[in-house]
Parts: sequence; C-alpha cells; structure tokens
Amino acid sequence: MESEAALLERSGQIPRSPDILGNKLLTELLADGTLVVDIDGKYPQALGISTIIARVSVFGNSQWEVLRNQVTDSPFFTSDYPVALETHGNTGQVNWIVPLAPDLAVRIMPDERLRGMAPDLSFRRFTFRDRRIGRTEAMTINRLPVRSAEDGVFYRDQLDWIPRFIEKNRAYRIESVTARVPSGTGFLNIASQMIVQQSFSGGA
Repeated sequence: MESEAALLERSGQIPRSPDILGNKLLTELLADGTLVVDIDGKYPQALGISTIIARVSVFGNSQWEVLRNQVTDSPFFTSDYPVALETHGNTGQVNWIVPLAPDLAVRIMPDERLRGMAPDLSFRRFTFRDRRIGRTEAMTINRLPVRSAEDGVFYRDQLDWIPRFIEKNRAYRIESVTARVPSGTGFLNIASQMIVQQSFSGGA
C-alpha cells in the first residue's frame, strides 16, 4: 500500500491532504500514523493457503538435516510456534528447524532455485544427512524456538538453567519484514520473515 501510494503521488494522481490534516502527502500521513491501512487478516492468510503446494514442493525437494542431540542436559525445546526460524546474517537465506523430541530435530534448508518452478511432489531432488550435534550447537538451536514462540515454550526436563535461558531470549518473535527497493519507475517489495526484538508485555 505504501509503495502504491508513492507511485500515485509521483504521477500526480493523488493531491495533498486538506489543511485539517496539515496539507501532507499521502505517504507522509501513512508514515506518521495519521492514516492507517487496515488489511483484513484473512487476505494474507488466503495468499498463504494458495501457495501451500508450491512451498511443499520446495521444502520436499531441498536438503534436510536430521539433528541428533547427544547432550542430555540440553534437550531440544519446542513452542506454540513449533517451526523455528534460522537466518544467516544478511544473506536472506532462511532455514526452518522443527524440534520433534528432546533429542531429535529436523533442519530444512530450502533450495531457493526451486521457487517459481512447477511443483514436483515426487520429491526427486530430496536429500538428507544425519548429524550428531554437541552442546554449543544444541544451545544455539534452542534459542530459536524460544525466540520464535508466540506465548509458550515447552520442554521435558525441569533443569535449573532453563528459566534464565528463556528469560534472556523471550523478547523476540517472528515477523514479516518488507524492504522497498527502487526499481526503474517503481519499487520492488522484498518480504521476508525474521526474528525481531520487541517490547515484551506477556508471559512466555
């Protein structure tokens, strides 16, 4: 919506607002919160549903890692958002980690080259490897379900370090982040999911 507003302003199709609104541009009203675009939550949900087959094809034709946690005092967590997001700096690459048991998780590493290709539900390109991980990687992985959680984190063993660990990593959540990049006479909107820090007001 913000990109469309900027394009309409640029072409002179939208005048400035009336004096009562400060004679501002539409993009200025959006930026300062005077004007709010309220999109029906069912719309992005419907868009997501329409892409399920394509996503299944990409995930099912990518490389997976079966992660076996050998550290008995650092079992895997899960949460009410049971698919944890793993990013790689500013590369834009995103992996998904699914904890299945205290000693077992799966890392899915989507092959971006498959996006836009015809779905292949025979999963001919699927590959996997089995890995045993140690304490450092187990702790790194455990941060992700905590930071990806909505309201609850779940674990099997009541270990002394867990409450402090959750407290330290609780003020995060997964959000869609959009970058607007000028391209020709318009904009390229690049949307990605990221773990972002937030001001926390609930109990996880």
